[in-house]
Amino acid sequence: MKNRLFSVILSFAVLFLFLGSSTFAQDKNQTKPVQKEDKAEQTSVMHTYLLKFVHTPESCLATLDKISGDSPDLLTKIEWGCKSGDHTGYMIVNSKDEIAALQMVPASIRNETKAEKLDKFTTTDIKAFHQKH
Repeated sequence: MKNRLFSVILSFAVLFLFLGSSTFAQDKNQTKPVQKEDKAEQTSVMHTYLLKFVHTPESCLATLDKISGDSPDLLTKIEWGCKSGDHTGYMIVNSKDEIAALQMVPASIRNETKAEKLDKFTTTDIKAFHQKH
């Protein structure tokens, strides 16, 4: 029973660390911090984005070199599918909008990066979708 409780607690701790590491401090040399002007903007809702670093097998090493050279810390936060043939890096971040999410990426690869907003659905949402169709 103690081992099971420990496993559950450890699982939650790992999940918490993963979610907490999905956002990171911006490299001062790469981007300028966003200045918020009014209080309403400071309390804006954060959204979850999936950043995708899509590249070809031929450009794989060059992409990894760019990221490791520009932002070694970023390299440790990206999950890569390259070894299984999916030449895409994936990273989940929290941001106020797509533009701010992309600002977290070094300028050298920003044009090659896609930011997709992620949403969660409830059973109530699904019922409402059915009613509309």
